This record gives sequence, structure tokens and C-alpha cells, in this order.
Amino acid sequence: MSARARAGWVLGALALGDVAALSLGFLGHLHPAFDSLSVFRMQGGLAALLLLAAAMMLRARTPGLIAAAAFVISLAGVLPYALNGAGEDAGSAATGRLKLLSFNLNLANRAPAEVEAWIAAESPDVIALQEVSTDNDRVLANLEARYPAQFVCRFTGYISTAVLTRLPLKQGSFGCAEQEGLAWARVEGPDGPVTIASIHLRWPWPYAQEQQLDALEPLLEGLERPVLISGDFNALPWSEAVARVARASGTRRVGGLGFTLFKPHFLLPLPIDHVLAHPDLAVGGVSVGPDLGSDHRPVRALFR
Repeated sequence: MSARARAGWVLGALALGDVAALSLGFLGHLHPAFDSLSVFRMQGGLAALLLLAAAMMLRARTPGLIAAAAFVISLAGVLPYALNGAGEDAGSAATGRLKLLSFNLNLANRAPAEVEAWIAAESPDVIALQEVSTDNDRVLANLEARYPAQFVCRFTGYISTAVLTRLPLKQGSFGCAEQEGLAWARVEGPDGPVTIASIHLRWPWPYAQEQQLDALEPLLEGLERPVLISGDFNALPWSEAVARVARASGTRRVGGLGFTLFKPHFLLPLPIDHVLAHPDLAVGGVSVGPDLGSDHRPVRALFR
């Protein structure tokens, strides 16, 4: 067998592996391991393009067709979510419109002063925070004058999830799922009450995300509607994890891809911070904010 033929076989095997991994990533409802494979759907598409280019250089038709199929599978699984935010209303002057900011601070945030300044400039009505720690809780203390209602719920031994608001509170309508990464408060907006929740899911399989979701589902089902949930899901928009939260809370994910996690070892930034809204809530202007000393970027959303 010639060197060119051997290279063709290798390319074909790699392309088949890419097709298999991408296809299994659509089966997260069967096992959380498949949900973990879906994390790399965009990387699988990039790999398919590289394999396709190599096959074209070698004039290896079959490996090229398999690589093209892998890219189509990746594109089909990503494009609907990329287009999800297309055409949404980004205006901020609509009557009764409120602003939410959601941000994984990072437990050792290197720029807390920038976080405070950005929040002051954005002037949101509600804030959902994740990875609040003793290293960055000065942010909460310095925001207390503007956001006197602060609900902090311990997630692990050293980080917490929080909801901050300047809106009036419904009496007794706040809660905490300690150790499960969920804090919520029911606030009185100009158009009526809404439950605001901050969520932080654990890493997916082989970590304990599925067990956490098992514990959270009945709590999410019991939240008073309408609900607006935001936070660090450690899961992609198309994942079964996001779908489970949406089903349990009676919400749907809003906004486009929104790349929020920047870690070099993932090769590409990942959209893992999401906003989920009840159908009774009009949500628009979902966008990603700047680098504020965390490996995550904040997310802003306008709603009424």
C-alpha cells in the first residue's frame, strides 16, 4: 500500500470517529456521557473541516465525503442555536423593560473593582452571581447601597450563588437550595411579580451534574411563575442538562450562542452561561459583556 493510500485510510478512520462522536452527542437524553460529548460539537466541526481539507489535498474522495458529513452534523447541531437570537429586540427604552446581569465572578477574580464599575455603569435591576467567594465578596459589600436585597446561598465549601436586586420583594418569596447551586427571589416589577433565580451547575459526566439536576428538578418545578433563570450551566445550549432545567421550570432558553467561557484547553470559547425565561416574559437584548477578571464573561438581558 502506498503512503498516499495509508494516509487516506487514516483520514477516513479519523473522519468516521468524528461522525460517531458528533452523532452520539445528540443522545444526551439516554446517558449523560453523550451530553458530555456534545460539549465538543463545535470542535468536532472544526476537526471535520481540517480533515476535509487534508482529504482534498490527497484527493481522497471517500474520507472527504465522510469529513463533509461530520461537518454537516456539527453545523446542524449548532446553527439553530446561533440563529436563536436573530432579530430579537435589543432596544432598552421600551416601557416596563428591566435589566438582568448574570456573571460567574470566578472564585479568585483578579479585577473586582472593574466588576463593580461595570455593574454601576450598566445599572441592572437584578443581578445573578455565581462563584461568590471570600476572595471576591467585596463586590457584594460595595454594591449593598444600590442593591440592599442580597440573597447568598452556599454552593460548595468555599463558593456561593447569589441574587441581588433593587426591586421591591414579595414578602417571604426567596429561597436557597444549599449545596445544589440555586438561589432565587421573587421581586415586584412594574408589570407584576417575577421569580429571579441564579443557578450554577456542576461539570457534566463523569462529574455530578446529573445527580445535582435530580435534586434541583422538584425545586425548579415548585418555583412560582413566571421565572427567569440565569447562570453558569457548565453545559452547552443544546445539552440535555439545559433542557432539563427548562422543562422543570417551564422556561425556554433565549438569546444566541453567546460565547462566555474562555479556557485555552477547550480550543474554542464555549457558550455555557445562559438565560432561561418563562413564556409570559418578553426577553430581548441578550448579549455578552466584557472581560472582567474572570474566565467567564457576564451576560446581560432585557425583559418585561
